[in-house]
Amino acid sequence: MTKAPIHSHLASGRWFQLSLAEQLGNIGSEYERVLSAYNNQNFKRYDSAIDRLYELLCLSVIDPRWTMAQRREICRLKESVSETFFGDCQTEQSREGLRRYFYYFGVLARKGN
Repeated sequence: MTKAPIHSHLASGRWFQLSLAEQLGNIGSEYERVLSAYNNQNFKRYDSAIDRLYELLCLSVIDPRWTMAQRREICRLKESVSETFFGDCQTEQSREGLRRYFYYFGVLARKGN
């Protein structure tokens, strides 16, 4: 049984019209929601936010426009997110590092790439 997409409007094609900076900026917004729920120990909200975050990362990985190198970078980003919340890098410093990483893509996306 396949799970229905959380972001059905994005999964149906809209996501694949966004630039890489816009995709990563949106992923960064979802990352902020995860951090907020995590810091407030709101585990129900955290679980749904982390699901949405991973869905967006997966949508970016399968975007046919990206080169193998870009996909590899997105996969590495997904690993970093996992390490930050579930692995050996569960530190404030690693969470802030990812925050900065996403911030610059948000700025770039707002400038229109």
